Amino acid sequence: MLSPEENRIQSQQLQNEDSNDGIAYNTMLLKSNPGLAFDVLGKAFANTAAEYAENARKINNNDCDNCDELAHKNQMFEKAPDEALEFITNITAELEALKETNYDINNPSTYMLLNNIISERPGYGDKDGYDVALNLLEDGSFELSANGPKFDEEFKINSSRLKQLIDNDKSLISTTPNINEGAEEVLTGATLINPAFINSETGKLNPDAKISIADFGILDAEGNPIYDQVEIEIDGKRYMRNVYQYDEAKIVRKITPLLQAEVAGYLSDEQSATALWNMYLANDTSMVQDDEVVTAQNAEDKSWVYQDLPLNDKQKKEFSKKYHSYFIKNMLLPFIKNQVPEGEDGKPQLIAPITETTEAETNEDLYKKYLG
Repeated sequence: MLSPEENRIQSQQLQNEDSNDGIAYNTMLLKSNPGLAFDVLGKAFANTAAEYAENARKINNNDCDNCDELAHKNQMFEKAPDEALEFITNITAELEALKETNYDINNPSTYMLLNNIISERPGYGDKDGYDVALNLLEDGSFELSANGPKFDEEFKINSSRLKQLIDNDKSLISTTPNINEGAEEVLTGATLINPAFINSETGKLNPDAKISIADFGILDAEGNPIYDQVEIEIDGKRYMRNVYQYDEAKIVRKITPLLQAEVAGYLSDEQSATALWNMYLANDTSMVQDDEVVTAQNAEDKSWVYQDLPLNDKQKKEFSKKYHSYFIKNMLLPFIKNQVPEGEDGKPQLIAPITETTEAETNEDLYKKYLG
């Protein structure tokens, strides 16, 4: 079995293969015959029609040691095509997760190989050493098996087991939640934003959304904002500009219950929580990084391994701490840092440059003070 590190490396290589247009210029690959397409369903039922007919003949002629057993087997054959189709549909539906832009390469690379074979990707045909088969078992279930050069061992999956997992809301491949959407829902749910700034149809924030300074700002006795000031540069000149001060403690108290609920929701699905940790939280990435290079993100040796689930208490505490940090840094701070007032109070004020005369006079004063 591949180690977690070997699995990540192989998954990354397979991802790179998938996005590599240069494969069309691989002369060694072009010279070889990919072989016949894998007729998975055809092979699975290659001999069943003849066996079904022979069983029916024996039953009709009462020419069998155990006709009930043969009748049961023929009932199984009658159901088999629909069940086989359902099995293949379930597998292909699970493999759809591989197409997600924020796919976690810590998922077993086996599924990427299986998808390449089923999808008839270049380099994964029977002439390349790969094979996939669907077999009807004695108990009426199906077994899909696949093997080839990049498999560390033969891959097998049973139709009844897969259906059991799906019925219990489990997945072969973990999908990564969109952490930024979840974070925005916390912000809107905490009623920090005036509803006028929230799109009534999508529930998302408008570009001009602001946290209310009247409700969450630092004000004087008359209810006027107490400004902080920041230095900025415009066309090579230095300016001071007023910015709002927010009552951060009040805001944190307001959002904490929702953050806790959000964390609890993620941890209720530990596959998704693990993907979220591996893709976003472990490396403490920013939203800009996540949106731009999310496909290249993984936590490497800080990754959590799906095969080690369930999460322990230490991991759950780390998840909660990192999620709170991610939210405050990426969602909250942009709304409360360097927010400029409207009108005259928000206009930058030019800082008078220090002239050579003033500087000379200042230096002379210093000399007198310290050197006599």
